Amino acid sequence: MAISLPTDMKVYNEQFFAGYTERVEQNLNLFNASSANTILLSSQVTNGEFIKESYLAKISNLVTRRDLTSTSAATGLKATQNEIVKVDRSIKIGPVEFTDEALHKGNMSMDEMVFLLGQQAADDVLKEQIDVVLYGMQGAYGVAGLSGLVQDSSSATMTHSILNNGLAKFGDKASSIAAWVMHSSVFFELQGQAITDKIDSVAGTVIYGGSPGTLGRPVVVTDSDALFSNGSSSVSTDNYYTTYGLVAGAAEVLETRVGDVLIEKVGGAENIYTRMQAEQNHALGLKGLSFSTSTANPTVAQLATAGNWTKSATDIKSLPGIQIKTKKANALG
Repeated sequence: MAISLPTDMKVYNEQFFAGYTERVEQNLNLFNASSANTILLSSQVTNGEFIKESYLAKISNLVTRRDLTSTSAATGLKATQNEIVKVDRSIKIGPVEFTDEALHKGNMSMDEMVFLLGQQAADDVLKEQIDVVLYGMQGAYGVAGLSGLVQDSSSATMTHSILNNGLAKFGDKASSIAAWVMHSSVFFELQGQAITDKIDSVAGTVIYGGSPGTLGRPVVVTDSDALFSNGSSSVSTDNYYTTYGLVAGAAEVLETRVGDVLIEKVGGAENIYTRMQAEQNHALGLKGLSFSTSTANPTVAQLATAGNWTKSATDIKSLPGIQIKTKKANALG
């Protein structure tokens, strides 16, 4: 029996990576800068299920008054380290299958098909990464010790006053809140309020620039289910929106494995077809927080579970920022 080997096949990995890389670079250049670097998307090839980083903990009373009349021994202060734990997730792309006949009927070459699949995969990976950040935030803000950063206005729809009340949670560090992340319904509630209040109009596409209507901060608008209290856009009486005001470096998503792509011709069926499948890994880290090392390769539900997160930073102003809860106003989300 004659069996074709991989070396006998024309594999289109380069075309896939060309489309994927082109779109990823576009997304990263747009996203990192336009979000005021609050959510960072980057690459760092690593091994293992977790990435652990240590840092010098804040020392209380490091600077104090010196008594010129005393010769008593000074009390030594202890320097300690805290640990941040980022968690790695494994994802797959596809498999996608299409017949040679489908390409022929669609007047599309194999190169073009694979290139377009690469672009679509890059867009979907970015959406996945943003969802992962927001589900992680949902879990993290349920951790004891973060309640002081939560503005609970879940009985009212979003207003500029509520945004301002949220900023007040960060006290003298409120100016470090660099960008908002919110659902489109919340954003357009603010836009309507801006018209009512005769504040300058808010305009844009995906990431909206700062304006008086957003208290001078850019807005990342995404209709992720992670921005609902129960992780679903379904109508529920206890369902509310969550909006985040984030500091620079609040969240980081690292591509930890160079993606593997398999594109192969498959015979033996009624029609010859091509199968495309890819694998990738990325890790999530939230500023000042650690993920449980007992939960590897977490689902989004596990990321959204408060029990899987712990607060590593001693100062709450060294955390990602603030969370604002507002009423879900309509059935469409």
